[in-house]
Amino acid sequence: MTSQLVRAAISIPANIAEGNARKSRKDYAHFISIARGSAAELDRLLLLVKEIGLAPSDAFTEPAAQVNRVGQMLNVLHRKLSS
Repeated sequence: MTSQLVRAAISIPANIAEGNARKSRKDYAHFISIARGSAAELDRLLLLVKEIGLAPSDAFTEPAAQVNRVGQMLNVLHRKLSS
């Protein structure tokens, strides 16, 4: 579980950076879409870890809020790149 959490968390900024380095808005939007998927995966993994009791519930409030905020920002960026 830890490995999956780390991979999903690393994937978000890595895909943002890779997309930003691309030459077209369409390519950038594609990588932002992948980053959004990684954010959703991370959000779900955090929820699962909380639900199965692998860590105290209060340990997830702030990370979950941050992942949610990043997801919202990625949605806005994706919408702007796609228009």
